[in-house]
Amino acid sequence: MISVRFVGAEGKFQSIETQAVRIHANLERAAAGSVRSQLSLLPQDFFLRRGLLRRAPVREMQALLEGVQVLVVVKSSLFRDFLKAAPALKDLCGKRGVVLVSNPCDGPGADAGDTADVFTEEVADYALAVSRLQAEAIAKRRPAEEVLLVAHASRLETRNRLEPRPIVRKVIWENAIHRNPRYDERKAGMPREKYQELEDMIRAILRERGAELVFIDAWRETQGYEEWERMMLDSDIAIECKALGNEYVDYQSQKPAVKVLNYMSLGLPVICDSLPAYRELGEDGKELLFADSLDAWRAQLTRLLGDRELRVRLGEAAR
Repeated sequence: MISVRFVGAEGKFQSIETQAVRIHANLERAAAGSVRSQLSLLPQDFFLRRGLLRRAPVREMQALLEGVQVLVVVKSSLFRDFLKAAPALKDLCGKRGVVLVSNPCDGPGADAGDTADVFTEEVADYALAVSRLQAEAIAKRRPAEEVLLVAHASRLETRNRLEPRPIVRKVIWENAIHRNPRYDERKAGMPREKYQELEDMIRAILRERGAELVFIDAWRETQGYEEWERMMLDSDIAIECKALGNEYVDYQSQKPAVKVLNYMSLGLPVICDSLPAYRELGEDGKELLFADSLDAWRAQLTRLLGDRELRVRLGEAAR
């Protein structure tokens, strides 16, 4: 029996906890009898160095290692000051024979706004990459056999699904990059103005048809699972755009298909850009629609708005 502990950051907004919770739950179900999975959701400042000498929380970290052979830190960038404590955690793992694994989720750049993820690339024994391009990027910094490609977990497993309406009333866009109050052009595929131009065009098209564009903003950190699902299922179409014209920076191109995967799991018809991870989810016109220019977005959105049968077919295939 192998004992594994997943460590994730607590948070009011569901995406902060989702990855650790879902991996843990799926492992318990899929590997019952051979793997014992444990889950520890910790305060975001758990690894913060405290006291006069600013020491890492050694006793608390030792407790995490009790009785486990593998420790997986999920989305390490969400823990404040984690990188300062990571070497001490690695040392403790080495002394106890515990394998230390990083599941970065967000891709390079999450820790400091650059293209590196120090914990994933230099500290952890293994890395669980959540997109093919992310795996390739991490493998440039460490032996390829230590980088394992895994599927990303959708947000919820639910029997609830979209009931298509005859006429589109709402198009939903979750965590639109240009609406992030901490917008960082180094992490975005385009200038903010280009995202805004796309938003303005979509609003104009919807306005002519009596529909609206609805945003979910993760950065307010007040939304629970139930509200998120309710907002999704009260929509007719979901959209996502990382960049137009494949203008992805490294941080964007290596991102996993989180948002689009969540849309599809609820049976929403989706229009999105051609992020590599999105392309691997299905074919254009079969499981989802792709758009990589303003003209393409206009054409795909207009097409989907006027064709309920297509919306139903895409939603079924996506689900």
